[in-house]
Amino acid sequence: MEVCRHRNLNKFCIHQKKWNDLQQPVPVRYLREISVDFDTLAFTVELDGEDYEKALSLSFFPKQGIIRVGAAAFSAFNFLEGTSEQEAIDLLKEMSAKKHVFCLINFDEIKTVFVQPDGFSFTEYYRPIIKIKRDYVIASRAGQRFPILF
Repeated sequence: MEVCRHRNLNKFCIHQKKWNDLQQPVPVRYLREISVDFDTLAFTVELDGEDYEKALSLSFFPKQGIIRVGAAAFSAFNFLEGTSEQEAIDLLKEMSAKKHVFCLINFDEIKTVFVQPDGFSFTEYYRPIIKIKRDYVIASRAGQRFPILF
């Protein structure tokens, strides 16, 4: 607590939980205090990246599609069991064009497939990344929730 220049135990505990869950930038001095080896940390991220690439090579069978019904309003619906990723994208393209709305399929922390009303689709990938800065270590947290479409 002292190393991180916190005086309030409750606030420190809140921050510590967020650091441990990589929900906010982690102070380097905190990581040093708990004896994190930065070479091991970098190697772990490299291994995570390899596992991520393996995961991308698997077949995906999405359970839900998401439709943007308003500025910040979304509606989810279920695909039939066994619907392949490509079949789901094709269904979203039809629905998106018919209703003139944006749609997406979110694979938590892996990727999100976006479908626009004109039929254009693209995929946003969420590779595991950790940036080690001078004072903080910052982990990517993209893809946990579906992003708001523009």
